[in-house]
Amino acid sequence: EARALLEERARRRSKTTTAASDPNLTSSLAYPNDRDANLCWRTDLARRAETDASVRLAVRARCKSSVEYFAGALGWTFDPRLEARPNHFPFLLWPYEREFVATIEEQYRAGKDLLVEKSRDMGATWCVLLWILHHWLFDEAFSAHLGSRVENFVDKRGDTASHFGKLRYMLERMPAWMLPAGFDWRIHDLSMRLLNPETGAAIKGEAANPDFSRQGRYSVIFQDEFASIPCD
Repeated sequence: EARALLEERARRRSKTTTAASDPNLTSSLAYPNDRDANLCWRTDLARRAETDASVRLAVRARCKSSVEYFAGALGWTFDPRLEARPNHFPFLLWPYEREFVATIEEQYRAGKDLLVEKSRDMGATWCVLLWILHHWLFDEAFSAHLGSRVENFVDKRGDTASHFGKLRYMLERMPAWMLPAGFDWRIHDLSMRLLNPETGAAIKGEAANPDFSRQGRYSVIFQDEFASIPCD
């Protein structure tokens, strides 16, 4: 099994380089920012990708190089409120969200902390989890640790109010060819744990507690609802 995963990884890398070097194909994969046009574009992309490996590989290459493209081409977000029908939307980043995601990346690369002060309904948690999912998909040995004030806000199956609920929501809507080689929902999607068998990346979580994240080393730690967590 390990050998098969290594062979699949090598195959993806070699073919992605070839696909990404085709300027005509790359230019045809620009997604529209209008919601309805984007949905039509995604339908056409799915049809093309189903039969054309070069399309799949080119999309994968562009997603790997850009979180923004990853969101606009394949990402989804959810709003359960009545006034938000149809509730499921392409993850088209607003300008402030693009800036926010870029800032997360900059601070991550610099090894610095980032405090986010925001009002409600700004999409910050969705953006952070989108960024984490992107690195989980494409970065070898990436390790994220997620927290919130209670366990159900970290992981509650079927509930997109939880962090892992949002991650599953986005990942379940990815085409099969975007999932890691060897990924099996029964094996790699566990309670407060999401594993990438292709790269060794992992997303883990726990509720806030005095020993939060102790005895672990992580690429990034995300603590949500930080103002509601007792300091003592």
